[in-house]
This record gives sequence, C-alpha cells and structure tokens, in this order.
Amino acid sequence: MDVLTVDTDECDSCPAQAHVQAYVFAEMPSGRTVSYCAHHGTAYLAELTKQATVLIDLRHTLHS
Repeated sequence: MDVLTVDTDECDSCPAQAHVQAYVFAEMPSGRTVSYCAHHGTAYLAELTKQATVLIDLRHTLHS
C-alpha cells in the first residue's frame, strides 16, 4: 500500500478560499506532493500518471 504525507487534504489548484476536498494525491520525483480535487485531478491525471512516483486516486469514493 502506498502512503503519502501531505500538508493538507485540500486542492492545490482551487482558489485558496475555496477549501475544496482533495481526492487525487501524487508524489513527484522531486519529493514534492500535490493534492487535487476530483475536477482538477481528472484534468491532470494523464500527466500525473506519467510523472508521479506515487499516485493515489480516491475519486471513486465520491460515489460511495
């Protein structure tokens, strides 16, 4: 099981005041982690899949 330590579970791309829940988490080769809401995670997923060393996609939990 992959584990990431992130600073926050809010989307890194949504406006700062929005506080939107993140569902896609990735660790980049630099060691930096990014977190995205379902919308931005979907938009960036293809590139994240190519670049991320660890990718955790929890978008499926939105429909539970």
